[in-house]
Amino acid sequence: MAEFDDRLTAIEDRIAITEVIASYGYDYDEFRIDQWLEKFTPDATVTVSLEGNELGGTTGRDAIGNLLGARVAGFQADNVQRRHNMTSIVVDELTATTAKARSYLLLTSTGPDGPTELVTSGRYLFDLVKQDGVWLVSAWVIGLDDPGFAEGHG
Repeated sequence: MAEFDDRLTAIEDRIAITEVIASYGYDYDEFRIDQWLEKFTPDATVTVSLEGNELGGTTGRDAIGNLLGARVAGFQADNVQRRHNMTSIVVDELTATTAKARSYLLLTSTGPDGPTELVTSGRYLFDLVKQDGVWLVSAWVIGLDDPGFAEGHG
């Protein structure tokens, strides 16, 4: 019975991790920054890279909120709707309290006058920890494919 319980817990954890990753896009794109930030540990790191070369990053939930929250506020003020489409979510490593996962990204944007455009593609790498029964992101690497987006033209 213990083996069955362990397998069931692993399945539940994989589903919960997938939910954390997928809900990131919904919360961020619907301008719910406080809910979005709840998905990170207080000391989480975010690193942005382009074709494997690190461009920058930040550490700490508050710093992440300041950095990316300002971007969201700008999109909302300009009536621009972004959609972060996470695809091919895979949990590569899983223990009782830690996990590594990855997904692809397709980012679209629709301005007040349309049309919807593909902004960039890329991949996300996530380190997650389970705290008080909840999976949280402790490290997030954003790997972008489009140099124009990384230079601020996206």
